[in-house]
Amino acid sequence: MNRALACFLVLLLSVACKPGGSGADGGSADGGGTPIDGDCERNAECASGFCAHVPGERTACRLPCAADGTCAAAHSCTTVDGVRLCLPLVATLPAGSACRGGRECASGACVESAGSGICVEPCLPNGSCTDTTLRCAVEPALAGVPYCMPPTDVLPAGNACSSGRECAGGRCVPWGGRYQCAGGCEAGCGDAGAICDTTHAYGSACVVPVPDLGACGDPRECVSAICFAVDGGAVCVGPCGPDQECPPAGACLALQGGARACTPLVDTRPVGTACDRADQCASGRCARFGTATFDGGVVCADPCDGGACTAGLLCWGADPDAGRRGLCGPDPY
Repeated sequence: MNRALACFLVLLLSVACKPGGSGADGGSADGGGTPIDGDCERNAECASGFCAHVPGERTACRLPCAADGTCAAAHSCTTVDGVRLCLPLVATLPAGSACRGGRECASGACVESAGSGICVEPCLPNGSCTDTTLRCAVEPALAGVPYCMPPTDVLPAGNACSSGRECAGGRCVPWGGRYQCAGGCEAGCGDAGAICDTTHAYGSACVVPVPDLGACGDPRECVSAICFAVDGGAVCVGPCGPDQECPPAGACLALQGGARACTPLVDTRPVGTACDRADQCASGRCARFGTATFDGGVVCADPCDGGACTAGLLCWGADPDAGRRGLCGPDPY
């Protein structure tokens, strides 16, 4: 958005609550008896707890916006001194008209498009738009409510994004430790393994749960429901497989509380190199090798392949009946 438009929108939307008995929060759930649209001087006089003052307009009691950012007909959700309140429209421009703020649009929503504001209307129930040149998309500024907007790109699901209007599916959601494109859930989630996520303010979206060792931002994103903090971010971790098996680039370690899980490697030391933990080894295995008369040290090791190892190494600890392949370590003989 260019600077002139940004300033114009700020002028239109910047209003202030008159001081009341609620203090700095700008309102109170235990307001007075004045109904919505009634004249007021203080927040405490209003049943809603909010007395809004808009320069050049009558000071009146106003309702807060619904949790999804919507308001009753002929109102627009507008930020009032840090609180989102439903203010009456000042115009009823149709979709596609130039606007300076949501209060000028019949739908109550105005978005930036090509350096200016444009009125937009809600999507149809099936997630489509009457005007096929528009895209049913979600923008955080519109509180996660899908509107038909001019698209800015056609990025496929999974691509990095900053706006739902960039995405072919109309959603840009925080998932997998980043913002990525996704489709809406209105027509169901057709991709194999996809689920409908509705827990954020970027609109319901079809997303694929993140497998073990994939980047994550929240446990709900993970197949395992465990998002493990690592240097530079976090990854999904899940239980180790039989014989401490993990995906490539993972190692089986004990987490806080004792449970074992596949965590990312922190180093890729080769076989035979000294180690302290399994996640230091490219193989994901670190073990002590020794007998009463031989000390082979603590080194990175590969699992035995059918009980066999490369020349100079011996398969230690194999127990096929218990499902243990053993590890290839130094040959003491």
